[in-house]
Amino acid sequence: MQMQGALDDMLVFATVVEQHSFTGAAEVLNLTRARVSQIISRLERRLGIKLLVRTTRSLSLTDAGQQYFTQCVAIRELAERANSSLQQRSEQPQGVLTIAMPIGVQFIIDRLSEFTQHYPKLQIKLVESDRITNLVDKGIDVAIRVGQLNDSNLYASRVGEFTDMLCASPQYIRNHSLPTSPDQLHSLDWLSHGAAHGHKKLTLIGASGQVVELKLRPRFVVGSVHSLKALMLGHCGFGIAPSFAIEDELKSGKLIRLLPDCHDVQVPIYAVYPEKTLMPVNTRTLVNFLKQSPISASTPPS
Repeated sequence: MQMQGALDDMLVFATVVEQHSFTGAAEVLNLTRARVSQIISRLERRLGIKLLVRTTRSLSLTDAGQQYFTQCVAIRELAERANSSLQQRSEQPQGVLTIAMPIGVQFIIDRLSEFTQHYPKLQIKLVESDRITNLVDKGIDVAIRVGQLNDSNLYASRVGEFTDMLCASPQYIRNHSLPTSPDQLHSLDWLSHGAAHGHKKLTLIGASGQVVELKLRPRFVVGSVHSLKALMLGHCGFGIAPSFAIEDELKSGKLIRLLPDCHDVQVPIYAVYPEKTLMPVNTRTLVNFLKQSPISASTPPS
């Protein structure tokens, strides 16, 4: 007989002894009395020994039955402790949580630092990545992503936002011209953050809230915010950069905002994960933490 079936029979036997009857055990186990009797008979045949002495009015244990009952109870208690211990472990974040996130996003790092203070048994492993990959194959539990997400078979929760800002270096503007309207951006060099080449669409929100779409050909196409900022500081053109990445440069005057009458664009931040129904406790705890206190980056002064 399979081990699971043998263990089930042992638990039925222990219940019969504790209830002092087949009928009582049947009620507790939600079985018929006949089914309980069959299980006990099967158990005795398999062991080759009599465990119970049954009469029409009483039920008593043989010596072997008493010894076996004690062992059955011990096994049941051990199983209950094991289940309880595993359940407690599954409810407490611990071990390693691997997170993929964009490079150099300090305000997200600050939130993760706050998160770990609540869960001292949890170790965070950071993987710097700006693009969604196969999370399972890469061993990633959660990916922090910014901007609108492409369709995928992953699950996502919005956990915050930041501000995108149009800017360039003062020297670049001196060498060219200061735009006073979105149309004048056509005469400047656009530094685009993304993967596509050729003409791309630049979307702005005008002073009155209208959406302005410009079709431009980028001078540079970069794959990271770090590279975008380096090109702007190198006086190569203008770009749209997240506020968290250029705060110090705006304060120091190394970068200036363009078209300040246009509204800044709010960009969503998502936590992306491969499983929703059976989400691991580490992942679930982080996502809930970020949703309850959303990530945000302060807008630097103009």
